[in-house]
Amino acid sequence: MKKQKTNNGNNPFKEMSIIKFWLISTIFYLFFPLSLITVFFTFGKLKTKQLLIALISDFFQTILIFVLFLCLLIWLIYYIISPFLI
Repeated sequence: MKKQKTNNGNNPFKEMSIIKFWLISTIFYLFFPLSLITVFFTFGKLKTKQLLIALISDFFQTILIFVLFLCLLIWLIYYIISPFLI
């Protein structure tokens, strides 16, 4: 019980290298329902929660980067085409 309290603060999935986390998240998303059940029974409730928090955080970061890139691309296209529209 004491080990679980001390381990609750740090998330090992956030400290992983980008390639290793990318592989884990890809496998997790490919086999989603089965992988969630497998992770829960293999690693337990705490590690499953930590993995899901890391995956959700990574998902929202990806969406934010995509939206910013899309806004930049739209602005760039407008900036290039606008002199020809007048």
